[in-house]
Amino acid sequence: MPGGAIHPGIYFHTFPGLGANNLWMLGRHFQGADNPNNSLVASFANNTFIINFKDAGVANVVGLNIGCTSKLDFPDCIGPVSVETLGFGGFVIGGFELEVSDEFVSFLGIANNEPISQIRITPVDPNGDIGMFVGVDAVYFGFIRNVPTMSEWGMIATVAGLGIIGFMVIRRRRKTYI
Repeated sequence: MPGGAIHPGIYFHTFPGLGANNLWMLGRHFQGADNPNNSLVASFANNTFIINFKDAGVANVVGLNIGCTSKLDFPDCIGPVSVETLGFGGFVIGGFELEVSDEFVSFLGIANNEPISQIRITPVDPNGDIGMFVGVDAVYFGFIRNVPTMSEWGMIATVAGLGIIGFMVIRRRRKTYI
């Protein structure tokens, strides 16, 4: 797919959802900021930007370039966001804070054994005066299956089994020569 295309299995929205136009696709240097072209952000300040994965087999590894833009009277957007990852069933897999800017260069990589259903990015603005519009520049996702491996006890049992078989073969050969 060409750059800027949204791949199957993923969709974006905001919370609270305040009508049909909840997202903005920004052009390069929106309002004099340093953002790249095709940055997708929440259209209302301080809203949570949400990335949803439709099915359980879509993603257990995700990479994001996260950033923000702000109101006209705050030309540079720099500040913390809260990132929360959820599994299917609504349980929280993990969460933390990340410092972002209007350059959208804060890369976040998430890997989990269980499928990821949702990632929530929320501005951390205790006073509510910054007016951050958070979002992403790029989202990379996929599903990696674990390669089956043997545990230490499995290796010990395998070696013991091979040792017993080897002992039986040697014993059988000795009996045939005598």
